[in-house]
Amino acid sequence: MKTLARAGFWFLFGAACAVVAILLGGPERLAARARPAADAHGHEGEGGEGGHEGQGHEEHEDDEVELSPEAIAAAEISTVKAEMRPMKLPIRATGAVALDADHVVHISPRIRGRVERIDVRLGQLVKKGDILAVLDSVDLGLARAGYLKAKASLESAEVNYRREERLMNQGATTEPEFMEAKTAWLMAEAELRVARETLLLYGLARKEVDALTWEHEAPIGYFPIAAPFEGTVIEKHLTVGEVVDTSERLLTIADLSSVWVLLDVYPKDVPRLTVGQPVECEVEGLKEPVQGSLTYIPDVVRTETRTLQVRAEVANLERRIKPGAFVNASLYKSLDPSASRTVVIPHEAVQTMEGRSVVFVKEAEEPNRFRRVEVTLGRRIGGWQEVLAGLAEGQEVVSGGSFVLKSELQRGQMEHQH
Repeated sequence: MKTLARAGFWFLFGAACAVVAILLGGPERLAARARPAADAHGHEGEGGEGGHEGQGHEEHEDDEVELSPEAIAAAEISTVKAEMRPMKLPIRATGAVALDADHVVHISPRIRGRVERIDVRLGQLVKKGDILAVLDSVDLGLARAGYLKAKASLESAEVNYRREERLMNQGATTEPEFMEAKTAWLMAEAELRVARETLLLYGLARKEVDALTWEHEAPIGYFPIAAPFEGTVIEKHLTVGEVVDTSERLLTIADLSSVWVLLDVYPKDVPRLTVGQPVECEVEGLKEPVQGSLTYIPDVVRTETRTLQVRAEVANLERRIKPGAFVNASLYKSLDPSASRTVVIPHEAVQTMEGRSVVFVKEAEEPNRFRRVEVTLGRRIGGWQEVLAGLAEGQEVVSGGSFVLKSELQRGQMEHQH
């Protein structure tokens, strides 16, 4: 009897608990309370018709992005394989940006004159042959007039010489008169050559000299100063109305599409330098470093600093690098190829998400699917990034378009949260 009474008691207690559970929220609420425990162990919790995936599987999906072949092509996504390379130890150096001295011209007039007109401004980009300024020169006017006079004198002397030559053949003139006419013709020809060469020395073109006549629109003393090549006007030292001489520097034009970086290195580091090796420059005013190459290593140590001033050349097509800016540079030289090899990938493959460095690895079985992988980074070596952990040699990572994958992954995470 006691056993039956005890069984009845537990039956009634269980029924009472079931009623309380229904009143508190029903079986769905009980199932919802059970899922976190199951998820914490990485198991799937089933409920309703379709069931729910566990937290571990959801996290794996949150690290993946799948794009159509059309979307991959539109985003210009490209991949490279992580590779092992020898470590490169940089030589640190400081210096400054300088103009490319091979593409700078200081413009001075070839003749004294008064500034009549200025056609350019500081910072203006000019092309070869563009007129920069116009001088009005008395000396040039006299030289042009002298050329035209010599040209007329030659024509007159030649006519007289040909006439005397014809009469000499007919026996109608004397030999002294013939020789006098011939001498006058030769002297006039020489004077014209002198006048012509004088204009060429003043900077006039041969075609311009040949086409010179008394009937011309501009004043005879006008002298245009033209740009010798394409570049930027970086200096201007003239004003309208002032008289300038041949020793004065009026304008400076520089081609800023490339610049020099002059760096101070110590003699002990010179054996590790070779012309053509890469140089990474952190330039004052720029957020990202720029790449260049070493083009000159001097043979003489500067006594005042006990350093050698080496030269690197850096492309500057967008004119972001300003001459005179301070530079911190790293010059890279490989060590023994058998020593200190490490995994490297292109620097543009690395993205930052939630304060962590990540890359996107292309799945071998599914070429349209990319998985986010957290990596531990080492040093940046020129355009390459050392990877200390997270990647293995041969894994295929996204190098071009990785930012697009980052944006897609973040968008998917936001949609999942909502």
